[in-house]
Amino acid sequence: MARVISTIVTAAVAGAIGFGLGVYAAPNENVVKLREAIESGVESLKDSLKKDNAPTTEAPLVETPAEAPPEAPPAVAPEPAPIEPPAAVAPET
Repeated sequence: MARVISTIVTAAVAGAIGFGLGVYAAPNENVVKLREAIESGVESLKDSLKKDNAPTTEAPLVETPAEAPPEAPPAVAPEPAPIEPPAAVAPET
């Protein structure tokens, strides 16, 4: 049990150190470019959601009742063939 906990703590500490070094060593220009790319993607997503949810300025259309598709007959499973009793064997004479 102690070995598992020690492994998890070691992995967490190593991950935190690696993350810190990555943030510290990353060139600022690349970080700015990445941030701009993310923000432009988020803005385009917001714009597309606004277009989808925006109310139309046109007069509302009068709803016509939708025609129901013709009802198909319910699927019927094939009936098994009736079991016929075996023919009576005629006595030999």
